[in-house]
Amino acid sequence: MRKLELPEREICNLYRNKKVSTNLLANIYGCSKRTIVLRLRNSGVQLREPGSPRLTITKKTLEELYLKKKFSIKEVAKLLHCGRTSIYNRLVRFKIPIRDLSDSHIKYRRMSFSMNPFEKAYLLGFRMGDLRIRKIGKNSKTIKVDCRSTKQEQIKLFYRLFSKYGHIWLSRKDDRGGRQMEAFLDDSFSFLLKPEKELENLFNNEEYFLHFLAGFIDADGSFYITDKKANFSLGNYNHKLLKLIRKKLLNYGIEIPKLTIDKKLRINSYGYKRRNFYYSLTVHKKNSLLKLFDLIGNYLKHEKRISDMNKDIDNIKEREN
Repeated sequence: MRKLELPEREICNLYRNKKVSTNLLANIYGCSKRTIVLRLRNSGVQLREPGSPRLTITKKTLEELYLKKKFSIKEVAKLLHCGRTSIYNRLVRFKIPIRDLSDSHIKYRRMSFSMNPFEKAYLLGFRMGDLRIRKIGKNSKTIKVDCRSTKQEQIKLFYRLFSKYGHIWLSRKDDRGGRQMEAFLDDSFSFLLKPEKELENLFNNEEYFLHFLAGFIDADGSFYITDKKANFSLGNYNHKLLKLIRKKLLNYGIEIPKLTIDKKLRINSYGYKRRNFYYSLTVHKKNSLLKLFDLIGNYLKHEKRISDMNKDIDNIKEREN
């Protein structure tokens, strides 16, 4: 029988210096464990006692895999070819904080919210217009933010708003050209879960209100020209919120007709029929439009909203000449 050729120097190095087990070496080189043991003995390598650690696991290695890269204990054990108990014991020995169950599923690095009150106000407005927010699991520390859009400008804005804080997932286009966007954030974004609790504070502070309104307009507003005249519309199913916004804008001297209602129950972006009617707030008069643009123009972030608003401004100027 032909003698099996094995790289003895390499095998000895892996066993002695890298602490690779004889079982794993046998799998690597496609032979029996007995063959590996004989080669090691013939090379003068002292065999380890059964049950000895197969790998030298350093604190630096665990911090890199467990803390920085967010691998679970099970994943770290698999990477280092040892048992989960060995990894857990070393975490305790090295005083590396062990994540709780809700943390253990977090794979991507996250940043806590900036706590900038103006950014918070804008996000609350954008959330009430176009975002679905939920917590993943009762004890989860993950806030999932998602929406669907066919507009590239909306996708870009979603990415700009949330990519600095967490992982963004973007689906392929569906049959209607829409794409699902999802952001996975930490629990410092819990304020987005119940935005109604923030409304009183937002409406009592002028700067907060304008940032909030800009976010809401970027989500659900529309600047357009019809019959060669500039117009603005803000539509939503939240009748109460639109009434509050209308009342606030009236105080700025902006003339706004009563809200209009679309009594047709629409289908939302997820394919479900809405239970509430759709309401619209509109501004038509040019002086009122200019006042509105002057109020919120510097706070808008949506590329198309800004472009369409500027078209409205140009239209008004042309009509005045």
